[in-house]
Amino acid sequence: MKKAIMNTTEKLVAAVATTLIIAACGASGGRFHLEGKFKNLNQGEFYIYNMEQGDKDTIAVRDGRFTYEVALKEAATLTLLFPNYSELPIFAQPGATVSIDGDVSHLKATKINGTDDNDQMTEFRMDTNDMTPPEVARRAGEYIRKHPTSPVSIYMLQHYFIINSEPDYATAYELCTIMKNKQPDNVQVAQLHRQLELLKNSQATDRLPAFKATDTEGRTADNSALKNRVNVVCVWASWCFESQTALRQLHQMQKDNPGSISVVTIAMDASPHEGKSVIDNDSITWPNICDGLMWQSPLIAQMGIPYVPYAIIADSTGHIVTRTTTGETMKRK
Repeated sequence: MKKAIMNTTEKLVAAVATTLIIAACGASGGRFHLEGKFKNLNQGEFYIYNMEQGDKDTIAVRDGRFTYEVALKEAATLTLLFPNYSELPIFAQPGATVSIDGDVSHLKATKINGTDDNDQMTEFRMDTNDMTPPEVARRAGEYIRKHPTSPVSIYMLQHYFIINSEPDYATAYELCTIMKNKQPDNVQVAQLHRQLELLKNSQATDRLPAFKATDTEGRTADNSALKNRVNVVCVWASWCFESQTALRQLHQMQKDNPGSISVVTIAMDASPHEGKSVIDNDSITWPNICDGLMWQSPLIAQMGIPYVPYAIIADSTGHIVTRTTTGETMKRK
């Protein structure tokens, strides 16, 4: 009897110990650690944000070095944003440590290592550093076809086929179809595929879709707000500083051309209140829509929005003139 009790006690102790070990591993494994150093930047700061979640943080650099740690439940693509608006992607995983070694005067040559995804992206950047944009896009297409389930492929699809002055939606849709077939349960890829299906058929003769929503002031916003000579639907976010620049450029253009430009903005924030200070400080009065659903918003899907910042420009009859991801292209159009 005593032996049986001891066996039971030993089993309980072992079970508790195993549980504690698993819990401990889960706690440490649930954090992502980033560390690095930059030449020609002794002291300063830059931003890091998660586009999917709308989270942003500031990273301080001291004596050319920095560290950053964040809790992660699943893999995520983070973006380092520098004061000159240059960006570098970081492919983060729970429990992983990634290191950065770079020079702020030559960010394209920055080495980001620590996981296979970051190693492969660094190798790609190094190999294509001196190539022309069409050559880089061709190499990106080859990478996506070879690695259709990699988060690096999602980044490449967005940055080399969608986010430029002349996006190639047809090729992007073809590549995204390959990715979707290889990972049918990936929600992000499925959503991007739906958006690209709309965009690949989008020509200059297409019309703005009929929409109706409530803006952050409680007013109804619909197509009737876009009946001017120039009409713009601009997508922005409080966590995306490039999009705030585009917002201010648009506001200035509207002031410089009174009575000619109508605007409706869609904020990709998790709460309607997050971008209120930006809107208020710039005295913006046009309808600003934010349903808090971010990439899950039906309005975003309806408009075929693939990225932030993004703008759809239409004429007085509602026919789409262009779609663009940059403030300068928006200004020219």
